[in-house]
Amino acid sequence: MNHYPEGNGSDSIPAGDPPVYPNLPQTFPSTSKVASKTRRVLSKQDSEDCYRVLTQVFGYAKFKGKQKQIVVAAYCADVLVVAPTGMGKSLCFQIPAVADKRGLSVVVSPLLALMQNQIENLRKKGIEVASLSSQVPREEQEETSTTL
Repeated sequence: MNHYPEGNGSDSIPAGDPPVYPNLPQTFPSTSKVASKTRRVLSKQDSEDCYRVLTQVFGYAKFKGKQKQIVVAAYCADVLVVAPTGMGKSLCFQIPAVADKRGLSVVVSPLLALMQNQIENLRKKGIEVASLSSQVPREEQEETSTTL
């Protein structure tokens, strides 16, 4: 198992409401209707599913830094994360996407090489993924669009 030395104590994700950050607005005028429809509470089962994906699918023993908080936020609502290179942002969105079988997860990235690498690794793990970029042949783009 991989091990992140920077873990922050308990690695299980607490069930309940997503974190609230008092210095940030909780709704934004242009998205408040969407946010209120997509926000949900993290159940104990959801928490266990996320931790199972972290350990069994991706092979990590614990979360690194702020990953746990980001995973909870991404599982419970639409989120935008701006974080430094190397902190494991991709994993923060892949865990909820794999754990939650109820829908579709969209990750937007300007880094084509990273996207291709992530897609190859996810496919090796048996996870259904697709990419829409200028590097994807037109036929595959159309097939992905039709499937969605």
